[in-house]
Amino acid sequence: MKNLLTMICGNDPAVRQPAQVIQEICRLSDDEIDGQMKAATEEQRNVIGVYVGVCVRGKDSLSTLQCGALFSMFHAATPELSRAKQIEIMREETGICRTQQYRCVGAFKCFGRILIPDPKLASCFVVEALKILGMECVSQAARDRAIELAQKGNAITKEVAISLKQQFPKALQEPSPPNDSILPPKDVRDAKRSDGDPPKASAKKIDARENPDETALAEIEERKATLAATKSQPKKALPNDSVVYQDNAVRITVSPVGGRKKVSPEDTCYALEQALEQHRLKYPVHSLAATTVPAYSMEDNSHV
Repeated sequence: MKNLLTMICGNDPAVRQPAQVIQEICRLSDDEIDGQMKAATEEQRNVIGVYVGVCVRGKDSLSTLQCGALFSMFHAATPELSRAKQIEIMREETGICRTQQYRCVGAFKCFGRILIPDPKLASCFVVEALKILGMECVSQAARDRAIELAQKGNAITKEVAISLKQQFPKALQEPSPPNDSILPPKDVRDAKRSDGDPPKASAKKIDARENPDETALAEIEERKATLAATKSQPKKALPNDSVVYQDNAVRITVSPVGGRKKVSPEDTCYALEQALEQHRLKYPVHSLAATTVPAYSMEDNSHV
């Protein structure tokens, strides 16, 4: 069993090829991957993030399952980040939106370890079918049936996947009673009440759309007008503010604190350096990709 950290972060470009890394991910279970990634250093986690981003950017040469394998490895390598943050980082690194990332990961976890080692079997599945069958709302029975059909040479198209999803529902919901016909008769229900409990009066359901509260509507309109007036007012600059940078999207200002009347150029430079360093620590993958880590070539999978 090879170590993913050694393969990706080592000095041997031959074992850093995406195909070999993905094959090793398929040979390992989720628990084994988690165990290896727990031993990763901060630098190794940054390298893994950049590696996944560069590989997936060449997604034309990688299948949905392979992208899902790489995303899964990145999730395991960055447990300190929330899933939303992991998705956002990969969206900025690869251009793949949040929904498609979830679909890639779902397809890999359900089919990747079976189909990636068997290209002939994988050729029976279209991409949309994998994404549908990899959704959480699909039962395992539907996925097993899809594998059985593919092993017999049947094509698993989008229509087949939808049919299997409907044929093998994940959970059957009990239908709600259509009316009061299954309840005991009214006199029997009243007899079950104690003598001291009078029958409860039935409350008529009121639809707010049919019976709007005029007072509430007036308050809402008043709040809207106040909010619109607040937004239309020009923003007042703080006293002694100094604009150090501005473009169409961002304005950076420096304000004195601690009773000072103005900020010296030296203090401004120091503050900007500290802010940049904190930003790099907060977004290590972006900073590493932009400044220090060389790109990988998707053709020969070596440094370029």
